[in-house]
Amino acid sequence: MISDPHAQEVAQNTTPVASNVQELTKELLEIFKLRGASLTLNTLVLFWPIIALVVAVSVLPSLGKAWSPFTVVSPLIYLVLVALILFYSIPRAGLDRIEKRFWVKRYLTKREVVSAEDSKAFMQANKKRIIAYRHLIFRKVYLVALLITFVPIAIIVTDTVLQAMGILHFPNFGYVVLIGDFLVVPVLVIFFLFYWLHTRTVLLYAWERFIDAVDDGETIDNQQIYHDARRLVKVLGLRGKAKFMAYDFAVSGAVGAPAAAVTQAARIAPQPVERALAVYALLYSFNAYELENFAVTYSFYRESRAKAAS
Repeated sequence: MISDPHAQEVAQNTTPVASNVQELTKELLEIFKLRGASLTLNTLVLFWPIIALVVAVSVLPSLGKAWSPFTVVSPLIYLVLVALILFYSIPRAGLDRIEKRFWVKRYLTKREVVSAEDSKAFMQANKKRIIAYRHLIFRKVYLVALLITFVPIAIIVTDTVLQAMGILHFPNFGYVVLIGDFLVVPVLVIFFLFYWLHTRTVLLYAWERFIDAVDDGETIDNQQIYHDARRLVKVLGLRGKAKFMAYDFAVSGAVGAPAAAVTQAARIAPQPVERALAVYALLYSFNAYELENFAVTYSFYRESRAKAAS
């Protein structure tokens, strides 16, 4: 049983949407109708530094050849745009993902179309708890993986630097580094692939459970929310996970098709415009995929929660 005072109510009020292909497809289409237009501006607001960087990479080299001062200015422009991606786009996109989940939760449970003001109010009221929950997930899921990755790379880099400085003198050291790189890189790639699949399973319901608990006013802490989410994933079972992955794959294909069409149509435009349109279409598709993926995830989450309570 999940430690959830609202679980019995969920079990009584939850219809098996995730088990019904037609019903879930209908829900996804309705959600896209309601949010699809707003994603157009949302994509531009979130990811304009990425689009600007793509245009800059296309335009600045030619301008540098035509006017030499651009060769001096170009690196600074690249640096500013990369900084904006790291410190503006990525953090804002992270908050936007939580806001989308909140919107999906309210729509699927109450048929309420949450306004931008209400979404901002929810995010602002729970800002500290959201940050604390992120830190909790980082410590429990990502920290070990980062340490496992950092240690072998740090050893190879340190040994290489010390050898280059003449502090260490190992015979045939170049071969040792080469063999180390040859072994470490593929092992790390395989590790990351499996760990990514692992985290997708472990964290499948992490934010859905958090938003439910916070929005419904449940008096449980972040630690308990995280444990509840993991136990709910176990309730889903192997067949449920396979069904979820099938839905997820279908959604990614559906929202990716328009981006491919725009990319093909944009080829008639000048190269900077073509690349900007192609990148925008790709980012819009990613934005739309996230929205639909959150809807699928929440539908499965509600069913798992109802099963756990019954």
